[in-house]
Formats: sequence, C-alpha cells, structure tokens
Amino acid sequence: MIVLLLYFIFLIGVTVPCGLLIQKIMRIQALSLLDLFWLGIALITIMAGVWCLFLPLDFKFVIVLISSVILTIWVCQDMIKLQCSSAKQFISTITTKNLVWVVICTVLVLAAGTLSGYVLDNDSYYLQTIQWLDTHGLVPGIANWHLFLAQQSGFHILESAVNLEFLDLEFNDLGLFITLVMILWSILPSSIGESVFQKAYRNLLAITFPLLLLLGTAPSPDVPVILLSYYVIYKFLFGASEWTNVFMMSVLTAMACYFKITSVLLGIFPLLMIFRLKEDRWRSTLHFCGLGLLFGGLFMAKNIVASGYPLFPLTSVSLDVDWLVPEEMIRFYTDATVAQAYGISFTELNQVDGWQRFLLWIQQAGMEGLMNKGILLVVIASICGAFFYRHKPKIVTVLLVFVSFALIMALSSPQARFFLPFLIPATMVLLLSTLSMARNYSLGIARFAVISGVSILLLPSIIRLSTDNERMKNVPEFELGNLLFPSQRSRYSDAFAKANINNIQYNDPTGDDFFYGTYDVPLPAAQKEYLDYFKTYYQVSPEYRGDTPAEGFRAVKN
Repeated sequence: MIVLLLYFIFLIGVTVPCGLLIQKIMRIQALSLLDLFWLGIALITIMAGVWCLFLPLDFKFVIVLISSVILTIWVCQDMIKLQCSSAKQFISTITTKNLVWVVICTVLVLAAGTLSGYVLDNDSYYLQTIQWLDTHGLVPGIANWHLFLAQQSGFHILESAVNLEFLDLEFNDLGLFITLVMILWSILPSSIGESVFQKAYRNLLAITFPLLLLLGTAPSPDVPVILLSYYVIYKFLFGASEWTNVFMMSVLTAMACYFKITSVLLGIFPLLMIFRLKEDRWRSTLHFCGLGLLFGGLFMAKNIVASGYPLFPLTSVSLDVDWLVPEEMIRFYTDATVAQAYGISFTELNQVDGWQRFLLWIQQAGMEGLMNKGILLVVIASICGAFFYRHKPKIVTVLLVFVSFALIMALSSPQARFFLPFLIPATMVLLLSTLSMARNYSLGIARFAVISGVSILLLPSIIRLSTDNERMKNVPEFELGNLLFPSQRSRYSDAFAKANINNIQYNDPTGDDFFYGTYDVPLPAAQKEYLDYFKTYYQVSPEYRGDTPAEGFRAVKN
C-alpha cells in the first residue's frame, strides 16, 4: 500500500501539469482541478497512442513524459501557482469529518490495488496485452497469436504508458487511481453552487464504489468508461451552455470511445450541447470533429496493426497486409463473445429462437442473472420515465440514450457489464427524479456505499456466493504483506512449460486449465490446447513474420 501511494502521487504529478498544458494551448480561462486531471489523462493517452505504433512503452516513454511535465511546469508557472493556491484554499475548507472520509476512501482504494486481478479477462488478455505493449509496443498481427489480444483497449495503452514496468513493480492500478479521484469528487463538498438534484447526482456516483473496487483490481477499461460516462452526463445535465463545457465533454467522449468503442452514443450529449450554444457553435463543432478524428484515427490504427481490420471485429473493411487475421477466426471470436452473454455454447445458441434467447438471458444463475433482471427493469422504467418526465428534455435524453444503447447491446452481445456505462447514470436519474428521499439523503447513501466497499476486502465469501462460475469464486484476499507490496497481478501461478509451433517457441501456462488463459506468463504465452484447436478445426496456426516477436505474427494454413 505504501508503494502504491507513492505511485498515485507520481500520477498526480504527471496528469495535472499535462492538463495545464492543454488549458494553455486552448486558452481556457478557468478549469476545475478535476477537469485538469482528465485533460492530462487525455494528453498522455494521445502521446502513448502515437508512441506505441512505433516503439515500446518502456522507460523511454516515461523519460519523455517526465521531461514534458518539467517543461510544462517551467512554461506554466503562473497557472501552476494559481492552481496550487486554489487547491490549498479548497483543502483548507475540508472539515475534519470530510478528511476522515478522504482517508477511508484512499485506504480502501490502496488496499484493493494490492490485490490480484479478479476480472476473468485479466487472466486471458489484460496482463498479456500490457506486457506486449511494455516490451514491443503494438505488434503487427498480434491477434494471429491470440485472438483476444485484438481487443486491446486504448486504456491498456495508457496503462502500459504509466505503469513503470521497468521498475519491476506489480502495478496496473490506473483504474483505481481514477476511481479514487472520482469518488472524492463525489463525496466532498463542491466549490460551486449546486441544486439539490445536481448535488445528489454527484453524490450517488459513490454507490458504484464497491463495483469499481472489484473491477479495478484488474486493468479493466470498464472502470474509466463507467466514470467518464457518468461525468459526461453530469456535464450535460448541469453544465453551462458554453464552449468550454462542450470542449471538455468532447474530450471525455472521444477518449471513452478510444477506450471502448461501445461508448459511441455518448457523442449525442456534446452534440446536443453544441446545438444549444448561442456563441462559438462552429468553434465547438470543429473541436468535436477534430477530437473524434484524432481518437478515431488512433483507434483504427491500433486495430489495423493488431488484426488488419480497422473496425475489428467487423470484417467489412480490411487492409491488404500479410498479418490479416483469417475471417473464420474472427467469426469464432464474435460467436464466442455472443454466446458468453447467454451462458451456453454458440452451437446451442443457434438452435434457439429469439424468445428462448431472451429467457436464457433473463434466467441466468448468480449475479449475472440478477444484473440482467435489473437491466430489464431499468429499461422499462426508463421508457415510462421518458413519457412521465417529457417536460424535462435533458432527463428524457439520458433515459432514451440508455434505452437505445440497451437495444444495441441486446442485438449484439448482451453481457451485463457492457450495459453499465449508460445503465448507472439512467438509474441515478430515475431514482433522483422519483424519490425525494434519494435527493435529500444522497450524501448518507454515498457514505454507506463507501463503507460497504470494505466487504470487497474482508468478506470475499459474499462475492463467491454471488456467482456460479468456479473461476470467479477464486476471489483475491487482502493479507498483511499487502501493506508494503502488492500481490502478484494474476490470481493464478505463472508456471509454464516450453512448447513449439511452426517457427515459434512459446510458453504454455500450466497454472490453471483455462482455454484462453495466459496469466502473467512471460511472452509469448498461449495455451497449447488453444493453438491446437485452431490448427485442428480451422487448419490455421501462427508463425513469426520475421525472426522476433516484435516483427509480428501471420496466420498460415496447415
């Protein structure tokens, strides 16, 4: 925990100055410390997104980043003094009671950051994605080696850029750092005047704290996307109709889409704000389009390098490159992803009609089934709410965007966690619009949610009882040794056996029998069973394009 706290201080030291640099370039008069933080995250994301196309995200990138921060501090001295003065003034207004809550939140986040990653994707591709980026940058045709590596998020690129891997530290905790920042924003008094509804919406973000702690034990892009979505909608509901607010919304939206393309409907909110502007409409439109092109270009460049398909997993557009992933492998990936949402194989799923699919989805066991029922309830409530609150256009917009998003997910891959970025804001808006108690006691509810985060650390049996997935019952537990240093990044052993396929000598993980499992095993890692499956049933196997992993992979017919 102590080492992780020092790491969080480092993150503050690089993000805020980077945000100030953007503020100076854009000539923005005044921004909150939170907006500066997010602008800093955006700038580092852009830098890392370009860098990894050519070079690994190793110590050289960190040197360039720190050098840029030092230069920014020198160039923006007056702005930094002003921000330090504002921060000092705000801190002086924090009461002892609120300071206690700051400490509680910080300790819980630090404790969660020392745990091994709980999310299943952590053991299939999160860790390996970041390891590849740290060591080689974006590798051409990496999806030919392991299909899931084509999913690498822009957030994984950002994580790799700032995880200080060269110090041999077990850090992949940027998501938890962002969680801490946003939860403190949620529970601390605001420095601006707020309506009861606005304050309550901000407070109720803390309800997600236990969930964010659990997801944040792994470098999951779901964490920043959930938080970005909530904040964009906050700015839509309560922000001023001026270009500064629209610019911030555009930055946050574009970055959320780079992290997870399913966030694209967030773009509706800054677009509607642009239409409401009385001044600077063309300026804001230019910013919105420019940011979309910038982050969209990085998104497609990442996909092209990884798979040869700019819009992976869509195969309608492809490039004529030797590392293009065979279409039959992409179909396997999409079929498996869809079937996962229903808890059965794709072969079984193909044998049922639409109504039976719905019943399978709604009747799933464990936490997944509960969440699916909750999603359906909120969809119905949102449709009713959109009619009932039709005289409040902003509330109606939030609810209808969620319903539209839910429909898109239902027709593609209705995994419960995919709904969260729009489900959570819609739920809060419904609660606050309907229940006066939620508005009046929002801070108490938020504090209760923060305290309930302790259950993630001290009562892992609660999580075990909520799932019927044996692997998900392997819940990481906090130990005294975590007070100094974090646990290993994977819940499973990094043991492996040497194996060969074509011109590749690779590491076959032996820590657990998981078809997609790669864990925290040295590169290149894949299950022998996984590679043999594609060789047997698809007559396809990977080989190096050259002599080293950095030159990438191509698929060869057997």
